[in-house]
Amino acid sequence: MIINKRELKQTLNRVYLKIKPDTETIQVFQANLTRLLEQCDSKKSEEFNKNLLIDFLKNTYYTDRYFINTKERIDLVIHNNQDVKSPVGVIFETKKPTRTINAEMPRLDNLNTKAFQQLVLYFLRERVTDKNLEIKHLIVTNIYEWFIFDGKIFEELFFANKALVNQFCDFEAGRLSSTKTDFFYQQIAEPAITKVIEQIKFTHFDLRDLENLDLLDIYKILSPEHLLKLPFVNDSNTLNKPFYNELLYIIGLTEIKDKGKKLIGRMKEGDRCDGSLIENAISRLDSLDKIAQLKNPEEFGTKKLAEDTQKQKQIVQAIIQELKIYEELNHYQLKSQRVRQEIADLAQNAINFETYLQSYFALFQLLIEEVIKVEQEFYATVGEIKYLGLAE
Repeated sequence: MIINKRELKQTLNRVYLKIKPDTETIQVFQANLTRLLEQCDSKKSEEFNKNLLIDFLKNTYYTDRYFINTKERIDLVIHNNQDVKSPVGVIFETKKPTRTINAEMPRLDNLNTKAFQQLVLYFLRERVTDKNLEIKHLIVTNIYEWFIFDGKIFEELFFANKALVNQFCDFEAGRLSSTKTDFFYQQIAEPAITKVIEQIKFTHFDLRDLENLDLLDIYKILSPEHLLKLPFVNDSNTLNKPFYNELLYIIGLTEIKDKGKKLIGRMKEGDRCDGSLIENAISRLDSLDKIAQLKNPEEFGTKKLAEDTQKQKQIVQAIIQELKIYEELNHYQLKSQRVRQEIADLAQNAINFETYLQSYFALFQLLIEEVIKVEQEFYATVGEIKYLGLAE
């Protein structure tokens, strides 16, 4: 059987892989994940453990941004925004955490279990009945183990299967021999899954093996940016907020609000720093009286800049672009240093190995010399015996 398991780094968008969350964000994630793993309990009900999972997702990522709850018979869903009426983006089938094999949970060598069959039913209800075009991912988890499926896979393998969709519609309408969900799982979903099982790609990880997993990859794989496929700009001008604020400070500017608009202007008089770029430039211009020598001096200066928001953007973007170039140069310099260090380490290993061989061969040489010595003594002894024989 072909197993189409994908590693976390294979699943994540390449641009998203390069984005580094700030330290505080990762610390919050780590604390919440630790709490989830400590509190989950196989002796408690599935509902109890599901609520722990909801708390983890909300507290780490989704609070005040996306609505998370159950939906009809679906264990857990994440909507595409805060509105409960918004389309469902992620469908979960949750099982109790257990350290023994749960027959309903998928396995790496067998996805066609009840939990996956349930996902197929929930997907078809969303896609066919509710006409939801925004299903991004489907997940089976028991908190420890995670199987994550891209919505496109279900679209291609199940929604595009017209025979399956027709059987689903007949089942939902009560036109088949049973209306029980187990009938759908065993008689409809299971055969349909069997036909395409080797085409089902999925991401899998087990939090019981956390020490061998990249914590940053786990953070990203469960984030709304990945699960809800949020757009993020692949743009060299995109900056995080702390860096943006630091940049403004270095330049000598600050962000202000004027009639609901965000503007960038010169710092207030008491907050200005003589060492900032803009204050240093103004000081030099004033000392040389350069502004007065211009034809239209009223067209220049910080007041004009503060009024021209488009010009602000152009200036800041140009500065950011230059800083980005320096950042990339620094990245390659660090990479070059690492390569040089690796070469130095290899050279040192070679020297150490050569030293080891020399000591080894020195011992071997002593052994050879000892053999030669013994051989010489042997032949000398044989010669003496020979001559003794002749003498007799």
